[in-house]
Amino acid sequence: MATTKHTTDVLRGYIQDLLAVHRHTAEAMKRHADDDALDTVPGAADLVRETVSMLENHLHDLQTLLGVTGGQGPVGQVKEAVTAVTGFITGIYGQARTDTAPRMLRDDATSIHFIQVCTGMLHTTALAFKDDATARVTSEMIKHHAPIAVRFGEIVPHAVQADLAKDYAVVDANAADRAVRVLQEAWQSASAHG
Repeated sequence: MATTKHTTDVLRGYIQDLLAVHRHTAEAMKRHADDDALDTVPGAADLVRETVSMLENHLHDLQTLLGVTGGQGPVGQVKEAVTAVTGFITGIYGQARTDTAPRMLRDDATSIHFIQVCTGMLHTTALAFKDDATARVTSEMIKHHAPIAVRFGEIVPHAVQADLAKDYAVVDANAADRAVRVLQEAWQSASAHG
């Protein structure tokens, strides 16, 4: 049975959710980028900073879309406190703790994948409702997320190896490279069969 909810209301809800997720993730990643623990992994802090920059650009784009749908005010006024997606991100980042580089990068990678799925939901909704502007913006966002997600997947094994090497003398110096190869082969295999 069809509801009487207007398509703009549905789009606005997804945009608000995505704004909240982007904002919480960017805030958490900013803290990670400044954490000395990432200095133990070459390129990690740079990747996190690049990701924050991407998220901040997307925040601007999403805020513009929200305005077009009749949404209210700046990002901070979005009704994020009641959204389930924000709860997910808060669960990842919300614990006050000192983390190792592998755990920070794992949390960041998880958030990027989550954002990718949320963006895909908004993109699909925009396509279904023939909202070309939102579909175009979310398509570009998805294209930005994918390579970042891959790079996180490739850097996490190096973070794990570096962390283990601090406490164990028996760490294989090639473990991270081998783990990355397995990941790359799995993605290539999935793409070939997709």
